[in-house]
Amino acid sequence: MSDAPVTRRYVMACTEADFHRLLPAAIGPFSYDAARRCFSGGTPDRSWQLCLTDAGERRIALWHMPLTEVIFTFTGYTDPDIEALLRRFFMYFQRGGG
Repeated sequence: MSDAPVTRRYVMACTEADFHRLLPAAIGPFSYDAARRCFSGGTPDRSWQLCLTDAGERRIALWHMPLTEVIFTFTGYTDPDIEALLRRFFMYFQRGGG
């Protein structure tokens, strides 16, 4: 484990409302800074932050899906802990498909 923050970036086809709806089950309790569009949580020993920025939209003919860049920052987490948290996060944000 390192004290240096670890950052992971993803582009997701989700809206900010999706994060407010799904994040409590995916990660647990958090605080939200609306001005920065950042969610954060953790314990005194380790913390995480998830910030959102607009990444445009994906268009196919008349269909369009908003894209959001998701920037995770982990402090005090081991690599296996980060991977476990991200697996759980993506499990809750996974969308069904045909």
